Amino acid sequence: MEEKDLDEVLVVMEKAFQNGTLYKYIAPCDKVRAEFLRKILRIRLLNSLSHDEIHLAKEDGKIIGAAIWILSEVAGDNNNSGSKNSDLILNELSPDAKDRWIGFMKVLFTARSKSMKSDYWSLAPIVVLPEKQGMGIGSKLIRKQLTKIDSEGLPCFIATQDIDNLDIYYRYGFKVTSEDKIADSGIISYTMVRPGKYYNGDIK
Repeated sequence: MEEKDLDEVLVVMEKAFQNGTLYKYIAPCDKVRAEFLRKILRIRLLNSLSHDEIHLAKEDGKIIGAAIWILSEVAGDNNNSGSKNSDLILNELSPDAKDRWIGFMKVLFTARSKSMKSDYWSLAPIVVLPEKQGMGIGSKLIRKQLTKIDSEGLPCFIATQDIDNLDIYYRYGFKVTSEDKIADSGIISYTMVRPGKYYNGDIK
């Protein structure tokens, strides 16, 4: 991905996440959720452009999918989620929405720190336009990078709040390492790891 692709990728991500379980919980109001996604995802992409790998899927020259891959070190994780810009956006949310987002991030970070004991890759996130899902696009985005990750012997981390995604990630060798409740939302955050040569954590 190049900076010129930013707005087009952002549209794909907004469409993919607008009706997601997690984001409906964070911001139940459609309008507030759309604005939150637009701002938080733009920052996510801008932060990743400088040092992460963002792979795109295109059809007839149009972007229809994207995957962000982050190489992280256990000591000094470079996940960017706590950036000052993100904090500024959170301050624009209602107190309830802000608390729900911060609560989710704490759950995510705690589960990740327990599961990852060596340097690792994160898939965070992968998106495909809703009307293009189920056509193997996501699979191509995932498999290409996993070949590289396997050559490095590193594990790979992903978190999902959609139980239907578990079977998808199982196909690529991911296993559940943690199931964590997000406050009283009824939502479970599933931490999944694809073990590599240097992985020494626990698999459920």
